[in-house]
Amino acid sequence: MSRFPPIPEDQLSDAQKSAHNGIDSLFSRFPSYLIHKNADGLMFGPYSSLLYTEDISDSWLALASNVMRQQRFTFREKELAIIAVLSEYDVPYVLYAHSEIAIHAGFTKEQTQQAFHGQLPTGLEVRESAVYNLALKLAKLRSPMDDEDFQQARSILGKDGVAGIAHIVSGYIYVAMLSNISGAGAPEPTEGMFQATKNPNLTRH
Repeated sequence: MSRFPPIPEDQLSDAQKSAHNGIDSLFSRFPSYLIHKNADGLMFGPYSSLLYTEDISDSWLALASNVMRQQRFTFREKELAIIAVLSEYDVPYVLYAHSEIAIHAGFTKEQTQQAFHGQLPTGLEVRESAVYNLALKLAKLRSPMDDEDFQQARSILGKDGVAGIAHIVSGYIYVAMLSNISGAGAPEPTEGMFQATKNPNLTRH
């Protein structure tokens, strides 16, 4: 039995309906073969649990949208930051979705797999490398950031870039938490869809 079962349409509050519409709008920007709900209407990823906090769902989706619309980063740079987080967190649905979204962003399968394994992908531009390296450090960060690491990232990305990557990294750690309490897992990749493997250094406790 699902931990956060689908809420029947006739029982959805206005806030939950708004969240549904926001989620559908989000996925309209991604490849059409990505699945975000199963045949019973259960949403994968963070969405099934999100709908159970209807007082937060609209604000959360608005914040997530604004974070990912930052004009200071390219689509590729944003994707590198997301995958850096996923190299540190075992999140089945987000691994499923962003394996293919990374290809959609123009990365090769080899580059995508390297990034998911916590390795700087080969062939990146200098700024892209800086984004991935910073995001990976932030995903691992459990104490104040070293000044040397900050200055190195700032020299390429600027202060706004460092702060902007922190928003993306912390946002996807949030996604990871909401996804992993749901227990919904992920659909099987469709034929011809690329599926990266998770970082072998990740361990379950």
